Amino acid sequence: MHKFWTFISIVVALTGCNDATLLKDGIVVLGHAGSGFPSVNNHYPTNSKLSIAQALLSQGADGVEVDIQITADSQFVLYHDRKLESGTNDTGYISQKTWAELQTVRRRDGQTAIYNDVGLWRLCDLVKYIDSLQLDVYLSLNIQNQYEVSDQKSYNRLLENGLSKALGKYSNLSKTIVETRDHDCIVKLKFLEEVMGFKLFFTAPITDENIDKTGLYVSGFVVNYLDETSATIQKAKDAGFEIALYGVKIRQDILPAIKFEPDYIQTDNIPLTLSYLGR
Repeated sequence: MHKFWTFISIVVALTGCNDATLLKDGIVVLGHAGSGFPSVNNHYPTNSKLSIAQALLSQGADGVEVDIQITADSQFVLYHDRKLESGTNDTGYISQKTWAELQTVRRRDGQTAIYNDVGLWRLCDLVKYIDSLQLDVYLSLNIQNQYEVSDQKSYNRLLENGLSKALGKYSNLSKTIVETRDHDCIVKLKFLEEVMGFKLFFTAPITDENIDKTGLYVSGFVVNYLDETSATIQKAKDAGFEIALYGVKIRQDILPAIKFEPDYIQTDNIPLTLSYLGR
């Protein structure tokens, strides 16, 4: 009998149900770059249509975080890395290619395997897809500023105009977040945020300086949970900011992130995160 109850205690501890404070229905669970990096739970390249569909339709995420970059002809493409060679069969920068050129690109798994049926996807295609299925979901757009951009102000103008076009008819704008690490970009997008109704988040550590600098412009912070403490998270909350946590990749990350009681968690393991939340 003693062994039986020891086993039950272990199971309860592993599922997170031993702590009633973990049952946080209010935490929005976002799939990281779709359903996360390919693993046992995730079978497709990040930021791909298949990965996003898996997160929203199969794994039950409340929404997804995706990475966006601008092409040479001002199209928004879902892709994270600096260069195409790290995750596709092509080379170079997205910003130096047109969408027509990028349509032949195929995603790669690791160093060798090519997904012949998985190409790059655009933001405009994503929002049409969500609307076509009438999904009421959250969408967080992580702006990956082109690493080789020499004129950030010109880039920010393209960003403003492009977002306006891509999201203009999207039905879930009130559940859309735009994330950026660039403060000038935040200032540039503030007017667009007010007109369109999405939320603008600053991807930066929670410090007095960042709170003072962005307080007039943003609704929240996107932070790596490993870089923060309960005190810094609470400071931002007390100042009226929402909190989105990233860096939640494996089992050991989930419980510490939940205990911060953020508004959003970007996770690579959607099923386990949901189970720890009692959902």
